[in-house]
Amino acid sequence: MHQRYNAEIVAGALLPSESRIIARLVLDNVPDEEIYRLLTVENILQKRSPATAVRKYRLIEKRLQLIDKELLLSIAEGTRQVCVQALLVAAIKHSKLIGDFLLRVIKEKWRIFETELKPSDWDNFLRECEQIDQTVSKWKPTTRDKLGQVVRKCLVEAGYLESISRPVITPVLLLPEIKNNLIKHKENYVLDCMSFSL
Repeated sequence: MHQRYNAEIVAGALLPSESRIIARLVLDNVPDEEIYRLLTVENILQKRSPATAVRKYRLIEKRLQLIDKELLLSIAEGTRQVCVQALLVAAIKHSKLIGDFLLRVIKEKWRIFETELKPSDWDNFLRECEQIDQTVSKWKPTTRDKLGQVVRKCLVEAGYLESISRPVITPVLLLPEIKNNLIKHKENYVLDCMSFSL
């Protein structure tokens, strides 16, 4: 059976400040060994341990590999709003868990005029995911909970939820540069996930 979902996002949400730093290094073609030194010796991501810095870097790098130079520049140099929307594009391309949650839960609730996430929404969503990808049923309860926290944090950072403590759905207007990039590259799935018809 095809694997649609992975649990890699437990390593972090959108990580805007860290992603800006890494995007700049990627754009500047900094060699891997120098990046490793910057992470572990210089502690450019300001993490408690080199292992944590490397783990965050690996997640960010996987996401950044999935987007074009235009979006990389948006992350490295754009306003905070442009940066987080570009990061959400990368995160959705890396993890369908985020995209499908936006499509099947957030947008569906908005469509029927429900404005707040309930704790049961995540569990119900994962049960649906198990029908699509059996890998999900093998995730430990702690992993499932952590993934729920990370996905919600991604959506708070990108403005789709008001806050972690008050998960009210707030429809986001896609910025023209992000929308045009997605249209140009025929990223219909990501566009559908992130677009709200207001």
